[in-house]
Amino acid sequence: MEENKPSMMTYIMEEQEVLSNILKNYPDNCPVIKGNDWLVLATGSSINAAYSAKYYIENILDVYLRIEEPFKFHYYEKLKEETDNVIGISQSGESTSTIDALKAIEKMKPELTIYGLTSKRESELAQVVDEVIDIENGIERVGYVTKGFSATVFKLMLTALKTAKARGLISDQEEEKELTTFAKAIDKISEIIEKQKTFLKNGQMS
Repeated sequence: MEENKPSMMTYIMEEQEVLSNILKNYPDNCPVIKGNDWLVLATGSSINAAYSAKYYIENILDVYLRIEEPFKFHYYEKLKEETDNVIGISQSGESTSTIDALKAIEKMKPELTIYGLTSKRESELAQVVDEVIDIENGIERVGYVTKGFSATVFKLMLTALKTAKARGLISDQEEEKELTTFAKAIDKISEIIEKQKTFLKNGQMS
């Protein structure tokens, strides 16, 4: 008997559990990132995730976050002297353009700390970075990622939160308030999905 193939909805329905587990693993699952000028390299859904987390990161940390498409950056852009850290994002860990750009940066400025945000700790991306940050979303075998996108955004935000706490930019109470807000939002995911499904069903029937 042929197994049912997963769909986008399969993974959408897993989002609440995945994000809840990421939150439960905090703060041990996030690094503290030094520096005030960060470069993020990513493509596709990963670059969209970076843009989604950008303003939270910049506001809570008072850092400058530059987001670039890796192929363009590799061949046409310059690495700013002020850049403190580089974060390469690839859910699969096999994005050739991201890997090539990270390798080039390591040669240009080997003293930089390079992070790799990926769901595959044994991927090629993981082999070329100084520290791997596990997205913790598991396998997603559909071309248009859903839970991986949400998990990437959330992991970036939590990393910023932990870093802000380590730098003394927020208090214990402020950190706890953020975590409580995250937990409440995650608890609403399944309810929101069901309301959306009902809305779409009713719209098709009318």
